[in-house]
Amino acid sequence: MANKENKYAGSVPDVYQEYLVPILFDPFAKDLATRIVAPEHGAILETACGTGVLAEYLLDRVDKGIKLIETDLNPAMLEATASRLGQVNNIEYKSASGTDLPFDGSSFDAVVCQFGVMFYPDVLLGYREAARVLKPGGQFIFNIWGKLEK
Repeated sequence: MANKENKYAGSVPDVYQEYLVPILFDPFAKDLATRIVAPEHGAILETACGTGVLAEYLLDRVDKGIKLIETDLNPAMLEATASRLGQVNNIEYKSASGTDLPFDGSSFDAVVCQFGVMFYPDVLLGYREAARVLKPGGQFIFNIWGKLEK
């Protein structure tokens, strides 16, 4: 089955970061970062990380012993995140779709996604994947724009 998720390349990550992050994504990332709870030395998975605006706030907020795994389907967006954040000991970058996560079950204390779930070709599959990789009692938190029933 062909992958129907959006792919971004070329100057798209730069335009995204310069224009969309300040007016749309930054305020929501700041809010979302305050809602994440993970134990000391825990692990947080971010799906559809874009250019890393949420990761930047998480780095400022979470315990330095927490491991952050930043994923995005689009290598150009993931490269933009890695370039912006630089080498940080507790961050790993991995190209992955939120609907097909390459991680063992019960691996993360939290799964977080800023606006990406709206673009999954199969939203329920994305939710199932998040639930699969969460540890018991873990937290799946995301935001969307528009009506929740959509």
